[in-house]
Amino acid sequence: MNLVQKIEEWLEEEVAENEQYHDGVDSAGVSSTDVELLRGRHECAEGLLNQIKKWKKELGIETN
Repeated sequence: MNLVQKIEEWLEEEVAENEQYHDGVDSAGVSSTDVELLRGRHECAEGLLNQIKKWKKELGIETN
């Protein structure tokens, strides 16, 4: 596994772990500030994954 694959794997985990907050399903006991931070982490990870896919396509690198 190369560095980019490790980064992609980590970003995919961030997206999955914070999906519930992005979808507006707030967990009991989580402050609204924390929910906003978790939504931000989700959006950042998702955006970076999309950018990596775009760059890989531009460079002709096969994506999984």
